[in-house]
Amino acid sequence: MQGPAMNAGMPFPTQPLQQPRTSGRGRLWVLALVSLLVIALVAAGMSWLQWASQRGLSLGYPTPNVQMTSQLPGRLVLNQGYQFSAASQGRDLTYSWDFGDQTSSSGPVVNHTFQANGTYTVTVTVTDAVGQRSTASTQVTVLPPPPQASFIYSVGYYYYVSFDASNSTADASTSIAYYDWDFGDGSTDHTSYSQDSHTYSTSGTYTVTLTVTDATGQQSTAAQATISL
Repeated sequence: MQGPAMNAGMPFPTQPLQQPRTSGRGRLWVLALVSLLVIALVAAGMSWLQWASQRGLSLGYPTPNVQMTSQLPGRLVLNQGYQFSAASQGRDLTYSWDFGDQTSSSGPVVNHTFQANGTYTVTVTVTDAVGQRSTASTQVTVLPPPPQASFIYSVGYYYYVSFDASNSTADASTSIAYYDWDFGDGSTDHTSYSQDSHTYSTSGTYTVTLTVTDATGQQSTAAQATISL
């Protein structure tokens, strides 16, 4: 007995193809693996660059030769900002600064303020992508602002004149060490006291000049007064 004949023209039923589903957790794993691969490649590349540098292979990186380009005065003033700059040949350079006062900075141009008197060694170091380095240093002297001289006077009997320079000032980081008087008649006095006196031998007009010096050796501009006796 034969079964029913199948119609050759009738298509077979088919099931729709289903796309594989990727879970959120699976996507996270893929991203993590890709990230790890990128990190590993970068680390390997840096290690190879360092290895090549240690063996003298510059790989197109010229040797850095850093020089300071700052135009600084001979003495720096305490608590005043100054600009430090440097330049070097090379590629992919990083600049690191050490100011000698336990502070540092980075970049080819930096600003710095010294907060204590003294002499400091300022050092800049440049490093390129293959580990080649170059260093330059300079010494700077930091001093407070110069002192300011000021005085008053009082005329007494017989051409006697007393002077008081206690209004002269120095920076808070130092003090006035010496008072230098020129009494205008050829007489002078160098003293550590703010008060002084002088007796002139005859009447006349005299120009009195005072200069003060602080403990760091800095001198003030002269203060003057004209006395008529």
